[in-house]
Amino acid sequence: MLRGENQLRCGICGHVIYGQPSPCVSILIVSGNNVLLGLRGDTQIKPGKWCLPCGHIERDEDFICAAAREVLEETNLHIQPISVINVVTNHFANDIHSLVVVLLARPSSADLKAGDDLAQAAWFPIDRLYPDMAFQADIHIIEQYRKYGASFGIPLSQTRSVFFEP
Repeated sequence: MLRGENQLRCGICGHVIYGQPSPCVSILIVSGNNVLLGLRGDTQIKPGKWCLPCGHIERDEDFICAAAREVLEETNLHIQPISVINVVTNHFANDIHSLVVVLLARPSSADLKAGDDLAQAAWFPIDRLYPDMAFQADIHIIEQYRKYGASFGIPLSQTRSVFFEP
């Protein structure tokens, strides 16, 4: 394969091979004046640091279902997604390239328990210092929420549409 102007091309026919980013979700879960963070496990990128619940969107789900699934797997909580509050592109040193849809949500259950990729899950006051965070983007998202509050973002009722090609 030949690389030219940030594109991989077949050296024989010239076909462009696109390297798509991995579609992911990240969820800012707020309850009262607290935000939910998870301590990343030993097998994760940036282990031992805190982040918003997050993960990959599976092939057969939309970003809202992916958010609900990831939060349930990582924290044992059910959520009520409210709005899309950001879209972030990440380029990590280990060659991971992701496109992350960030949602604002409220918990709709209360039995918090870390699971899946997290070693611990805990509520933190939104107006205090953060623990050792894995991603600068998460700090930015929390700060934007602190600045704009619950009206931050695009309500999901305006974003949910699915198109199927015959």
